[in-house]
Amino acid sequence: MPSVSRRCLCFTLIPTSFLLVMSSGAAQDIKAERRTVAVSDAIRMTLWADKQYFAGGTPDDRVGIFSPDGARFVVVVRRGNLEENTNEYSLLLFHSKNVFNNPKPEILTTMSSSSNREAIENVKWLSDNETVVFLGENLGATPAVYSLDTIVYEAVPQQSGSSTAQAMRRNGVIISTQYPSDLFRIECNSSEEFDGADLELFAQHFPGEATRVLVADSLWEYFPLSVSPDGRYAVLETYAADIPSSWSAYRDSLLHPYIVEPKKQGQRSNVTHYLLLDTRSGEIGPLLDAPISWFNNALVWAKDGSSVILSGSYLPLNVTDSSERERREMHAFVAEIELPSKSITTITDQPVKVSNWNERTGILVLGPEDNKNVAAKAYQKMGSSWKEVPLTTDSIDRSIALTVTLEEDYNTPPKIFVESSESHRKAVLMDLNPQFSHLKFGQVEAVTWKATDGHEVVGGLYYPPDYESGKRYPLVIQTHGFQKDKFWIDGPWSSAFAAQPLAAKEIVILQVGSAVDPIENVKYRHTPDEAPQQMAAYEGAIDYLEGRGLIDRNRVDSCRWLRRRVRKSHAMARDR
Repeated sequence: MPSVSRRCLCFTLIPTSFLLVMSSGAAQDIKAERRTVAVSDAIRMTLWADKQYFAGGTPDDRVGIFSPDGARFVVVVRRGNLEENTNEYSLLLFHSKNVFNNPKPEILTTMSSSSNREAIENVKWLSDNETVVFLGENLGATPAVYSLDTIVYEAVPQQSGSSTAQAMRRNGVIISTQYPSDLFRIECNSSEEFDGADLELFAQHFPGEATRVLVADSLWEYFPLSVSPDGRYAVLETYAADIPSSWSAYRDSLLHPYIVEPKKQGQRSNVTHYLLLDTRSGEIGPLLDAPISWFNNALVWAKDGSSVILSGSYLPLNVTDSSERERREMHAFVAEIELPSKSITTITDQPVKVSNWNERTGILVLGPEDNKNVAAKAYQKMGSSWKEVPLTTDSIDRSIALTVTLEEDYNTPPKIFVESSESHRKAVLMDLNPQFSHLKFGQVEAVTWKATDGHEVVGGLYYPPDYESGKRYPLVIQTHGFQKDKFWIDGPWSSAFAAQPLAAKEIVILQVGSAVDPIENVKYRHTPDEAPQQMAAYEGAIDYLEGRGLIDRNRVDSCRWLRRRVRKSHAMARDR
């Protein structure tokens, strides 16, 4: 749900004759020669508009939002408008029967935001198959939320006004548990600058007023908040305010350090769990006395709202059977939770993720989204337990006969594809950026190198478009963000990254990703050793690229400056 309350708009679908213009400069570029990439191209790039995707998540099955009868679906896209200094969002309609006939989208509406907030989000179809409801915002609009029955949403707390900021400037502020980035925003009183993990929870039954639900945990706008089909319950993921000592028994090598790490009073933990909200009574509490794993997280509701199936969650340890307790200590599960009793029926402890629940046949399909080495599986409830059954084409719910996917990689711009679930015919539904055919991009290479402390790191190497073999180039290191499945013109954060525009200026760009060993990515986090570990990755990268004859080591001045600063910070941390 949104990080701030916004206007919820209902549109009854009326076909229009308008066509989507993907870029204002595309038509002018058609006859032009190919040119190198500029910062303006990154801003005007059309993207699939989804906050989880923007944060680095995978699209899964969220690209196309289908009507209940499957006859139509909508897609939300966004692009920057340099002339108006806004982010433009468009809600596009497609007819399922026409997707293989070179379809042109119908624009239902276009809305603009001058902030980091999304102008169109949380799109839902109503049961009439004609009406789309979504949260929207236009320039100068007063934030508000409207719906038809029951909604549960997260919102930024109301600010106390500019007098608070003035008092902070006059008297200072006590530094205790804030992150350094919070201190840069300490004077800001606008909701745009508010920490996305300090939201408040509200529930509203129409036509009544919204009621705040008090939650000790920290909410985050990117965590799931899901309301049952009947509106009775809501499940949300939160940062746990209090971590029970019993959780230290879980043997997850990535999660365990965060469970047992000392936490100051008021400091947010890095461990999440699920809460269950009863929207009638307003009561809220843990759905399970257990943390959530970092992999394969998903949930799906029974159509009547009587239960919810979770994947990627640990289960409580309050069982008497020693072998079952050991299994729960070691593995995250897929499990069905009955409501309101919260009784648990385990399905599997394999590393799989909820993919599809065909309630007509009772078949639950579990996919290998976060672990490609595990095959998809099918389960069916027989009596009071779930049993594995053969996975067949009939296992998938075919009420929606199409799949809509977003495909891209570090050298391939994003395109939206559509595929028939029956014939497996596949076609491009939308080239989001046809103007790119007139641009000259630098080639990107996925590389792996050894940091100077020995651990291996993955990253993306951006070559100048007119790269000359044997020439040594200056190097710019982008310290975070490389993903093999993302086409970054700039990087994950446009405010500071400009990979392709810099490459166009005869500079080699290294976009650093993560350590090959996932444990290396977390074991030093929030410790005095974190900065030296990162510095070792950068220094190792310089050695690696120099060894390949790609860069001039004397033209990486910023890294030498950073090395001195990091070592100074490390010494100060050790002294403390």
